[in-house]
Amino acid sequence: MSASMAKINLRKPVQLWNTVLFFPDPNPEAEGSPTQHLIQYFREAKVRIQICMYLASYQPLTDIIAEKYADGLLVQVITDYDTYTAHNNWGPKQWKRIGKLTQL
Repeated sequence: MSASMAKINLRKPVQLWNTVLFFPDPNPEAEGSPTQHLIQYFREAKVRIQICMYLASYQPLTDIIAEKYADGLLVQVITDYDTYTAHNNWGPKQWKRIGKLTQL
C-alpha cells in the first residue's frame, strides 16, 4: 500500500465511506436510519467535516457538528442565506454561539 493510500485509510471511517444516504429521513431516531449513519460518520471524523445542507434543525446532528468543531476539526457547512438567517433553524444559531461562523 502506498503512503498516500495509508493516509486516506487512516482518515476515512471504514464502514461508512461508501454509504449512500437518502433524505428526508422519516424516522431519524431509528437505529440504522440515514440520520444515525450521518451522525456516526461525523462522530468518526478525524480531520474535517464538510457538508452542504438545506436545513439544520435536528439537534443531535447539529450537536455532533458543534462537538467536532470544539475538538479542533475544521468544520465547513454550506447553506443558503434564508436558511442561515431563519429563526427556527437550530444549527446556525448554535454554531454562531460556539465559534466563528462566516457568511459568504
